[in-house]
Amino acid sequence: MMVPDLGSRSITAEAIAEIERPVGQLLLGYALLDHQLDFWLMAIFEVARKQKLASKMPHQIGDKIGLLGKCFTRLAEFSKHRHQALRLLKEADELNSIRNTIPRRVISFRR
Repeated sequence: MMVPDLGSRSITAEAIAEIERPVGQLLLGYALLDHQLDFWLMAIFEVARKQKLASKMPHQIGDKIGLLGKCFTRLAEFSKHRHQALRLLKEADELNSIRNTIPRRVISFRR
């Protein structure tokens, strides 16, 4: 079975099957990352709200990363962990970018 060409090249169903597992692992890793960011936010959010960095808890992972970055950059309470947290948030943002690109491309190939 051939999947229609979507502007770059034709891809077989077998080729798609080869990447389904890694994409699934990526999605599961993303869900775990999102869950961990929620833990960080639960610990930090009250301070961020009092300092007027946020009025409500973000739901999108990019917004969570952005708020946590602001907190670790601007709030003295979290300066002890600033460098390590910002490094981890940068990696989280990269995973978010990959997650937003790869699965949507795979799904579009299946249609």
